[in-house]
Amino acid sequence: MERLSDLRYRHARAWVGLAQQPFLMALRDGMVSLRAIRRWLAQDYMFLEGLMGFQADLLYRAPQSHRPILTLAVISTVRELDWLNMQDLDLAVRPHPAVTHYLSYLQELEAQPYSLAIVMHWVLYRVFFDTWFSAKPQDGPLAEFSELWSTPELQALQRDLSGLAVEMMAQADPAELDRLIERALELERQSWKMAWEFVQKARPTLI
Repeated sequence: MERLSDLRYRHARAWVGLAQQPFLMALRDGMVSLRAIRRWLAQDYMFLEGLMGFQADLLYRAPQSHRPILTLAVISTVRELDWLNMQDLDLAVRPHPAVTHYLSYLQELEAQPYSLAIVMHWVLYRVFFDTWFSAKPQDGPLAEFSELWSTPELQALQRDLSGLAVEMMAQADPAELDRLIERALELERQSWKMAWEFVQKARPTLI
């Protein structure tokens, strides 16, 4: 029986490589301006709204035994959106193409069988957290965001989501799962590339 760790191993190069994105390396070094962070968070807000829609679809389709865990996942996303709403963000900004593509992908996942979709839900969580905490932004304007993602409750939720993924993985088409993971990793790469663009645009122009 395939394990979740096998998925990470098969896609290790792209998965682990996300931690070397320039935005994350700059974040690690404390070289990202507040302006760039706010622009990135505004785009993240739009992504999270799409993620919440995907989670709501999963909740609707899930067997009853899965619903308590997925309800907690939706609540977690709502709390992130609440936190972002309290920041000084321009939420009227148009979505960046990277976010638009990601939102389309989330809608595609809604059309997948539940077994595939629930495994991919875990993948999206795991890829982001593996990448984010490689930067260890424990200081500065994103420290509170990191704390939000480091709570015992969220760590327990991630374990529970992995349990759902393990339960359903045997029913998921392996080739289709690999295709969806490859796309998710590329979309993550493009999202971090977008964040780096914001860093570069926020830098003063030298004359």
